[in-house]
Amino acid sequence: MLGESSITLSFVGIWLRLAVLAVLVAAAPVAALAWAVRTRRLSPFSAAGRTVRRLTDPLLDPLVRRFGRFGVRADTAPWWGLLFLLLAGATLIVLLDLIRQVLGDLYLASQRVGDGFLRLIVTWSFELLRLALLVRVIGSWFGWERHPVGRLAWRMTEWMLGPIRRRLPAFGAVDLSPMVAWFAIAIAEQLLRGVL
Repeated sequence: MLGESSITLSFVGIWLRLAVLAVLVAAAPVAALAWAVRTRRLSPFSAAGRTVRRLTDPLLDPLVRRFGRFGVRADTAPWWGLLFLLLAGATLIVLLDLIRQVLGDLYLASQRVGDGFLRLIVTWSFELLRLALLVRVIGSWFGWERHPVGRLAWRMTEWMLGPIRRRLPAFGAVDLSPMVAWFAIAIAEQLLRGVL
């Protein structure tokens, strides 16, 4: 059952990638036309300009209102919209791949007698630690330290990063402890897999 679900999700993933690509290919010329109208390279009062505005303004104006304080201007909104569309498609693909991977891991763990689920828990623990490390590093670039997700990532990784940071020589404003921790996680995972 789990194996069949994983295979089915693989085919769905292929179709999802094609659908995202098709949407992006279709949205790119529309974004270019909307940009041309908003920058007045194409008259916004011509028949084509009015049609483009009628189709794109309901989608782009909320984007400008919501993200204007972060630098999204009306003339760049079509490109930001295309970027958000790309990020939404990539997020869907990653989530589907994650579900497929989890189902595949569960299937493989159920096929191994005895230590299958122990290996699965160890693998997922290391993956969760890597994810927390990645969230912590990327979150530090955007000031997410006070966000609940950032605080959770900090709690999950500080036990490891603190001692590494204290032992590493200072490299100015650059903190190399996450990179060292990433390699330490990989080594520890390989050692544990060898034991299990």
